Amino acid sequence: MRRTALIAAWVALLAFGAQAEERWTYFSIPGADFVVTMPGSPKAVSDTTDPKGVVAKIYLSETEERGYVSDYAFFPRGVIPDTVTPEQFIEHGLRNGVAKDLKILSERKFKFANASAAEFVAEKSGVKPAILKVRMYARRDDDGNLRVYQSTVGGPPGSENSADSLRFLDSFKLVPK
Repeated sequence: MRRTALIAAWVALLAFGAQAEERWTYFSIPGADFVVTMPGSPKAVSDTTDPKGVVAKIYLSETEERGYVSDYAFFPRGVIPDTVTPEQFIEHGLRNGVAKDLKILSERKFKFANASAAEFVAEKSGVKPAILKVRMYARRDDDGNLRVYQSTVGGPPGSENSADSLRFLDSFKLVPK
């Protein structure tokens, strides 16, 4: 379910034809504990809660050149075994999710505040080739729940390191709830 919604957001992101106003504002997904700056007014692409309490929310904002996706998932303790570390969760998501649909061009792992993180650049081939730059963060909160955050920017090849792409990716901050 989450993978299908994320792929749908990426497809919308790759279209990057719709125009949003270029005004940048702070944005936080309702119920999440982070903030990011995005252009225009982000729109909900997916907002679900399954019977086990897993929450998945995806928001999209577009400009003429690029699409920006902010993604949040909450897994209550026990849904993902406590033995699975945030690093393992990110690795599994990269290898079994993203890598199946995209060609990974580069990746790096790093720490961010109290979260494990990874950044990767991927290529989507086809009629309208595009490059996605993704930063994924995962952490266990004080109650053992797994929280996963993802910031994705997509656009034509070469746009992944533009000032606006980096402005979006670098703006991600965890905030107290």
